[in-house]
Amino acid sequence: MIYKQVAKIKEPISAIGVGCWNFGGDWDSSEEQNSINIVHAAIDLGVNLFDVAPVYGWGTSETVLGKALRGKRDKVLIASKGGLLWDEGHQTRNNLSKKSLLWEIDESLARLGTDYVDIYQLHWPDPATPLEETAEALEEMRKAGKIRYVGLSNFGQAQAARMMELTEVHRQQGLVAGTHCLPPVFRVLLGPVAIKKMRAIRTGNTFYQRAVCGKQGGLVAACAKVVGYQVFHCHALNLP
Repeated sequence: MIYKQVAKIKEPISAIGVGCWNFGGDWDSSEEQNSINIVHAAIDLGVNLFDVAPVYGWGTSETVLGKALRGKRDKVLIASKGGLLWDEGHQTRNNLSKKSLLWEIDESLARLGTDYVDIYQLHWPDPATPLEETAEALEEMRKAGKIRYVGLSNFGQAQAARMMELTEVHRQQGLVAGTHCLPPVFRVLLGPVAIKKMRAIRTGNTFYQRAVCGKQGGLVAACAKVVGYQVFHCHALNLP
């Protein structure tokens, strides 16, 4: 496994991570034991980054990942998220208020069976909540030892830049970065059909993330759903 190192994150991070959105039995569902087997196989292959979120499977994905990591927690980095709530009908709404985030992190820790999340990411922007309030919540979580690093997911350029003024941001995640970001061996493993699919849904925001977050010593992760699984290629950019 190839590992990347960035200035803002202490641990080396595997160049390929595993996204757990289909562990929840809702999107492209994977049976629980199969999901656990995937996690164990990935760890055996050297993968140490697992990305999850409360909304994936409405809490189930975090629970399954927590079960899979029993006795293996010290071998991995968990990247979970906050700020996306849902109701009984599974209708989602964005909420990055301090009160909501402080409640969410405790719920995530309970499902994951851990005392801390390594990378806590804001899942989507929330126009109704000032970024200053959100940053205050993140700082409180970090001081309490509930999170170690802060990440942004699906944030635009102006929002990301402003958040980086308010608190230290260690990771940014784009929707898809395109196949140019993937290691050659991974492109071979995926095959031409999957590569074509990824090129078709490329987004431009990743280039901004590489220039800003990467320049400041943060981790930039591009994700794509390929053949039923979410995969990541992590960029370690320490630019001058």
